[in-house]
Amino acid sequence: MVYRASLAGLAAALLVACGGEGKQSATADSLVRDLELAPVAADSTPLADAPAATPAPEPAPAAARPAPSRPTTRPQPKPAQPQPQPAAPAPDPTPVLTAGTSFEATARDTITSRKHKAGEKLFATVSADVKDGRGRTVVPAGSVVELTILELKPAENKDQKDGKLRLASASITVNGESYTLSASVDSVERFLKGGGVTAGDAAKVGAGAAVGAVAGRIIGGNKTGTIVGGAAGAAAGTAIAVQTADRDVVIPAGAKIVLTLKESLAINPLALA
Repeated sequence: MVYRASLAGLAAALLVACGGEGKQSATADSLVRDLELAPVAADSTPLADAPAATPAPEPAPAAARPAPSRPTTRPQPKPAQPQPQPAAPAPDPTPVLTAGTSFEATARDTITSRKHKAGEKLFATVSADVKDGRGRTVVPAGSVVELTILELKPAENKDQKDGKLRLASASITVNGESYTLSASVDSVERFLKGGGVTAGDAAKVGAGAAVGAVAGRIIGGNKTGTIVGGAAGAAAGTAIAVQTADRDVVIPAGAKIVLTLKESLAINPLALA
């Protein structure tokens, strides 16, 4: 309907322009009727009196926000790996002298059967370094060995080749530290020394003289026989005394003493430092 009214208005305007008001009116009415009766095309677009609305400009798309940048992490240098330290060398085992080890020592003082007796001590000094199987010094030279006299007796007559002597190991001192020493005493340098005629030996002479005197009296029947017999008996007694005189066992200072360990001997390493 709006489209048709628009056409009628347009036709009337054209008639007015061409002239005659009456004619204009009649013509206008006729034109309006024709326009009203004219078919309307299905695809015709109605005329709009109002100017077409200008489409609102589409809003510009919002600028995409950049994704928040992740903080760039710089690769941290790996901490330096500690270099493996060389394994510490295993400490050397405690120096040990095994059973069966022999060594020499020298007597520090002179010992005699005339002056000394069982139970007393004898001290000796180690002559040279004593080493273990690895070549390490376990008992240095100068260490002190303590021995105990178990038996010390002189030779009772000239037929005896030796007196009686027995020693036992007691301890050994290494750089000021003392250790129990279990060792056999294999040999000791010594000699026999005649001590002259002692009081006991003189008694032997007197006994011989008395026996001789008695024998002379019996044989001679007089004093002269007694005297001669006594002299002969005294001479015989003296010979007996000399033959049976004690000879002292003497261990001189510096005498060599050989010892052999019966048990192992361990020494504190600090004592050897």
